[in-house]
Amino acid sequence: ARRLGRRPTEHPLVLERSEWILLATGDQGTDRPYSRQLSHKVRADGRFKLVDSWSWNQNRRVELWQREPTATHALVRFDQRFIDLARGMEQGPPGLNQVFDSIGAEHQIEGHFLYQGRVRAWALNRLQQQPEDRDALWSLALLATLRNRPAEAQGWFARLQALEPDNPWPVAYRATVQLAAWKPWQAERIIAQAPLPVQQEAVVRGLGDLSRLLSGRLLVIGSLRESLPAAIQNVKTSLEQES
Repeated sequence: ARRLGRRPTEHPLVLERSEWILLATGDQGTDRPYSRQLSHKVRADGRFKLVDSWSWNQNRRVELWQREPTATHALVRFDQRFIDLARGMEQGPPGLNQVFDSIGAEHQIEGHFLYQGRVRAWALNRLQQQPEDRDALWSLALLATLRNRPAEAQGWFARLQALEPDNPWPVAYRATVQLAAWKPWQAERIIAQAPLPVQQEAVVRGLGDLSRLLSGRLLVIGSLRESLPAAIQNVKTSLEQES
């Protein structure tokens, strides 16, 4: 079972992709307006039928709804959407925010992550034909990150860094996965080898100071107190401008 519907952006995904939906009636204990909206949408949607319902407690009931066999239900694959989301990561926080919003909901609907195998096969085949294809490289980097394979992820980010030396985000992502793998010295080296303008970007600078501190360079604490809040504020500002 997956819990969806607390965000209005999840509603189209639930209505288009779900086969079975479990709804509850009555007071749920907290104010959940978007969940109630989805509940009304399911009941009003002619593609679903009520299969059964059971008494719960406090005059509440649980209802099981199923998509009608005759309802048009085309298989909607997430593959191209994932490729687009991965490519959006080159924009920094706004692109990354869309990744979190979309992939989290997709993983609730499709818990076996079958799209990952299809996208990986497509991307590897694409690179055989076009070794510098950005869509394929960003897709493979994101897949490796989601699969918790930092060594593989940083390798794809390194290739993107070589292709986009003036873009700070391949460097930032590459350093981040090294930090997540508890290799701060590797993250420090990655940042130190980047072009100076990239090193001076707020997020990259914050990651650089953090990497040096975790590598045992305690004298960097003073610099980190300045660079880390600046990096956080830079991310917040980017997201606010995007919204």
